[in-house]
Amino acid sequence: MSENWIGRHFPKVERYEREVNKSARNRKRSLISGLNPCDHDLPQPATKRPGCIAVDEIHEFECRDSTKEMHTMTKVIQTFHENIKCGPEYVCTCCDQLWYQSSVRKC
Repeated sequence: MSENWIGRHFPKVERYEREVNKSARNRKRSLISGLNPCDHDLPQPATKRPGCIAVDEIHEFECRDSTKEMHTMTKVIQTFHENIKCGPEYVCTCCDQLWYQSSVRKC
């Protein structure tokens, strides 16, 4: 019997075998690197985050990217509110769904 035949007739066995092999590889990597897989999920100090610099010796940090990101998000939200302030103005002739002017394209 070939492995292909077993895989076709017993898909759960093949899936279980893949999961066992995957977990074995992960354990091996973990032992080799000496790191716990959960260590990667721990929050990093601000000095290791890109875009953050130490302001003084009290470990206050200034993150330039986050303020720029907030301004961008504020602009996106303002644009959204501007687009929908009049409410839905168009009705689809096919499905009777209401549409905003910013969502409608002329054919």
